Amino acid sequence: MGKTGGEKWVMALVLVLLLLGVCVNAQNCGCASGLCCSKYGYCGTTSAYCGAGCQSGPCSSSSSTWLCASGKSYHGRGPLQLSWNYNYGAAGQSIGFDGLNNPEKVGQDAPISFKTAVWFWMKNSNCHSAITGGQGFGATIKAINSGECNGGNSGEVSSRVNYYNKICSQLGVDPGANVSC
Repeated sequence: MGKTGGEKWVMALVLVLLLLGVCVNAQNCGCASGLCCSKYGYCGTTSAYCGAGCQSGPCSSSSSTWLCASGKSYHGRGPLQLSWNYNYGAAGQSIGFDGLNNPEKVGQDAPISFKTAVWFWMKNSNCHSAITGGQGFGATIKAINSGECNGGNSGEVSSRVNYYNKICSQLGVDPGANVSC
């Protein structure tokens, strides 16, 4: 028995998200001791580097619950490119590994890698509800990479939408409304 249009659409969306996560290159700072890795992947010591979104180093406004471990980097790893200390800490607590002190495990241990992707999809973002609630592909972009929306990085959004439309076309399914954020 063939798949319905809705089933094909959901399968296409899941495939696209997994492919985009694998294809996206995340920046790994490798900052010297005493420097912060900014949310954009650059090294420095000012609040622009050590403030909101700081990935590693002596971050000043990191989540007080999930403090950065010295010498660790919380850049994108795994199928959905898990990023930020607060995601590594919460994912680790939820699925049973020390995400703050051993973030590398997400890139080295396949089961942990996919468990973090499922955790992020189901528990830590609005991805699942965006898909099941019919909000469109654009809502999943916003849930995963909200900083790209509303002009934050229109090139990345455009690239994601183009990949999504291409895969939907190849599968013979309608991409639906609201494909951008």
